[in-house]
Amino acid sequence: MVQPATATIPQRERREDGTRYQFSFPVKAVWQSQINSQTNTQNNAWASDGKTIWENEVMSLGHTENVGPAGALIHFKELPPVGAHVSIEVTEASEGTVRVEAEVIRVIHNPDQPLAALAVTANVHGWQTLVWEVARRRTIAEMEKPPEDEDNFFKW
Repeated sequence: MVQPATATIPQRERREDGTRYQFSFPVKAVWQSQINSQTNTQNNAWASDGKTIWENEVMSLGHTENVGPAGALIHFKELPPVGAHVSIEVTEASEGTVRVEAEVIRVIHNPDQPLAALAVTANVHGWQTLVWEVARRRTIAEMEKPPEDEDNFFKW
């Protein structure tokens, strides 16, 4: 019996290992706002079955709180709704701007720091190589820096 190729790759070397890195990338997100047709008549958003109608494009700037191989936790001033499909642009990735599609899987309505958890659904390879891998390398490089000279810290 032939073993799957991933069975021979150690967990720590696989990109799917789920390791998340606390790293801040600036992001721009665009999604469609929703109007429930049963409760909102202002915009003539009627649907006979009472389902949600999507209307009005929303754009929000934010930054990542942590980055994983298949998504991120992102701080936004305005949160997209759970289930929304969001177009994300990471503007300071290693190779320029990275564009991915994602789905909102959770939101945290904290007034001090509203967060949205997003799962990347399109261009996962671009996300992994140009965002997650960059966060991994930079985090490791930061951890390997020698500590600052504590003797000079208190010298004026």
